[in-house]
Amino acid sequence: MTDAQTLHAAKQSIDNLINFGDPTIGVTPGALASKEGSLKTVRGGINQALRDQVPGYGDTMDELAGINRQIEALQYGQGLLNTGKTAIHPGDSAVHINAFPNNEASVLQSGVNS
Repeated sequence: MTDAQTLHAAKQSIDNLINFGDPTIGVTPGALASKEGSLKTVRGGINQALRDQVPGYGDTMDELAGINRQIEALQYGQGLLNTGKTAIHPGDSAVHINAFPNNEASVLQSGVNS
């Protein structure tokens, strides 16, 4: 298969199966998340084929990955000073924030402040 849209749709389906499972076929969420798993290998091959064959695909996907990391940083920051398991001492927040790259740390800080 060489059609980029079909390959991208296949990659998204594999991502969904890896991340969320599919109870209709007996796959629980996270059951296929192993980095060394054959499904991840197939997904990586599709991803590389798209990066090699579709101009701008790699840059676009890298940009989306960066945005997703910022969303995760914001959500992490919002729960950082929360009560319960995710709570840390307010004095330790700088250590956690500084562990992130600059663009993600600023978004994490916004989450802490919200």
